[in-house]
Amino acid sequence: MFLHAGAVLDSGWIEETTQFIHGVSNGSRPRAGIFRYARSPYADTSLRDGLKFVARMIIGPSADQGLLIARDHYDRLGGHAPDARRSEARLLRQLGRSSRTLLRSRIMVA
Repeated sequence: MFLHAGAVLDSGWIEETTQFIHGVSNGSRPRAGIFRYARSPYADTSLRDGLKFVARMIIGPSADQGLLIARDHYDRLGGHAPDARRSEARLLRQLGRSSRTLLRSRIMVA
């Protein structure tokens, strides 16, 4: 599981994560889960937030949304270099849309 510092997950994330892990381990296709982005209710909205929303809709999830992936699937993809620039974003691109699942649990990033 990858989470950025300051990320806060919905209260039901543990149950959903457990169900997701069981589903993936019993399934025939490797999948990775990404938490649903939620803006903090305490954050001020700006034009930049609107642009980020549009980018998420077009490009897909961003690396700050967290990632839930099985170790063997991660290893098959070649992992990521933690010190490399935008390595988590590259890992998301390697997964592709077909092997990603958007989870119901939301994540708020500070």
